[in-house]
Amino acid sequence: MFVLVFSSILLSGLLLLRDSIKNGKLYFIVFSGILLCLYSGLRAQDLQTDIPTYVKMYESYSRFSFSQIVQLFSSEIRDPSYYFTAWLFSRFFTDAQWWLAIVAAFYIVVVLVVIYKESEKPLMSLIMLLSLGYLAFVLSGLRQSIAMSFAMIAYFYIKKKKPIRFILAVIVASLFHLSAILFLIAYPLARLKLGVWHVIAFGVILLLFTGFQSAVRNFLTQVLGDSQYGSYADRETALNFSGFIIQICMFIFNLLYYKNVTEKDKDAIILYNLAFIGLSLQLFSSMIAEFFRLSYYFSFANILLVPLAISSEREDRTQALLRLFIGALFIVYLFLDGIPGYRFFWA
Repeated sequence: MFVLVFSSILLSGLLLLRDSIKNGKLYFIVFSGILLCLYSGLRAQDLQTDIPTYVKMYESYSRFSFSQIVQLFSSEIRDPSYYFTAWLFSRFFTDAQWWLAIVAAFYIVVVLVVIYKESEKPLMSLIMLLSLGYLAFVLSGLRQSIAMSFAMIAYFYIKKKKPIRFILAVIVASLFHLSAILFLIAYPLARLKLGVWHVIAFGVILLLFTGFQSAVRNFLTQVLGDSQYGSYADRETALNFSGFIIQICMFIFNLLYYKNVTEKDKDAIILYNLAFIGLSLQLFSSMIAEFFRLSYYFSFANILLVPLAISSEREDRTQALLRLFIGALFIVYLFLDGIPGYRFFWA
């Protein structure tokens, strides 16, 4: 099923994203959105590890009264705002399948709006979205998928220089997953020109990673305390370096076109800084796996920045070759990483 959806998006992009097609970009985004929403909303409930637990809790809380559900805010339950929102939704739709569909659709709509408004190469952005595992993560991590959606909305407020709205969007995101509060650092850092301070910062990060891992763990434990994320610091589970290698390769490629990109779009510096923060956080996922969750809030910038870098290439033939080669690389990576299994919820 995934191959069919991916192939349909690829084919529609090749057909619709041509200069001769009026409003082709809009048609492509709408078509892709419908496909991805159907794919996500009709999936079986046991395909992703966390979903059966989410479904069980949704069904359990749907039987709560208002007085019972508000007591979650004084309990130790993680991110009670998520469950309260799900409870409100269950007043209209008792079947958890509708909730799975609406959460996925919310993320898909937001990310496609971002791609439609911001991406120079929407087909490339969608290929990256699927091959880098963003959609796969969203289908499993419901709470954080909502938080990531609001973080992407907050990105627009960085561009528009509206700090109050940015802060409000991040606060709303953190109500669904506390980790989103980290995105607050994006606003003050977003417009820093790439230079020596980035080199120094990354050098310090490498030093902490290579020589002070125990100190980092102790710091996280003290800062996070008894929160739901405090236990992450003590976990020994980690990811390999593949995610970091992919991100650093993208960042280096984007750096090669830094001058061209920033001359073409002054706001692109925001994407460079978000990608830099995401890269730095991804490094620590090889020490503590949950850092990749934090990286996701920032690294989504790559699905906009890589196409922007490609489009800034002034030689048409070179740009076409880059588009073909890089697109092919992501497609190969997608299939090497493994095609996700799929069943319809009624199967």
